[in-house]
Amino acid sequence: MRPCTPVSRTTAPSENCMNSFCPSDNGGTGGDAAFADAPPSVAEAAVSSNTADSHATALVVEEDPASAALLRLFLETEGFRVLTVASGEEALDIARRVPLSLITLDVHLPGMDGWKFLLQLQDSLGLTSIPVIVIAGLTDMGMALRRGAAAVLEKPLQQAELQSSLILLGLRPDRPRTRTILIVDEDDETVNQVTAYLHESAFHVESAATGAAGIADAVALAPDLILVNPMMEQLGGLKMLRALQDHASTQHIPVLVLAPVALTNEEQDKIDSDPEQPVVAMNEPDVNVETLLAKIQRALE
Repeated sequence: MRPCTPVSRTTAPSENCMNSFCPSDNGGTGGDAAFADAPPSVAEAAVSSNTADSHATALVVEEDPASAALLRLFLETEGFRVLTVASGEEALDIARRVPLSLITLDVHLPGMDGWKFLLQLQDSLGLTSIPVIVIAGLTDMGMALRRGAAAVLEKPLQQAELQSSLILLGLRPDRPRTRTILIVDEDDETVNQVTAYLHESAFHVESAATGAAGIADAVALAPDLILVNPMMEQLGGLKMLRALQDHASTQHIPVLVLAPVALTNEEQDKIDSDPEQPVVAMNEPDVNVETLLAKIQRALE
């Protein structure tokens, strides 16, 4: 592997890490078995339908579900098929069975930690060429690079830094089409906040301030996902859901209900009344970017 070129980032006084990227010497695919021969644990892993035709598979090794969901979303935006596991043992098993183009690794794992995983990977015939990006908080960058990591990124992960690392590693598969999300909410502050989150994740965003306008936009745009505030005064979100369910061209569009307050049992029953309409309810009053993106990804599956 060629010497790495460090790219530093300004950090707070308590931080002692900096980012480092090292282009791999080859494309990096591991294992001889075809994806179809993968074990049940792989078949049950999260694989996005919108990247099903991609030949580049990334393995996310991350114990924290929210971090894994965010990283998975970032990588899917870049065009990868993504598998996620929470332990080094599972990751090593998958690496031996499934051709991989990239592994992202949190070093703090139960059982076999990230450091042991890197050593095992380097000792495994046919797996040493898989580029590994270590993504962690305060960690020993030098140790990570000595043990075979191709790059080191800090948490919290920024999409732009991941993109830069992928470019330097020569890992930018064909990007999928941009997904369109329609936000239906009368509160401008919420719309602007959610729009900012989604633009950072490369979604195309449209918005409507009333339920009636939202229905018209849903018919005209055929978005991939609709975000609805159920508490709107004019043709509220719950009535809008019923209208969407009754229209042939919109009844299968997934909906994420963004409730400013917790929904009552009666409201939840109304949301769940039509099994043909895929609806996910988000009851958290304060929108959090990691939770929101994870909910969006779940709704899009």
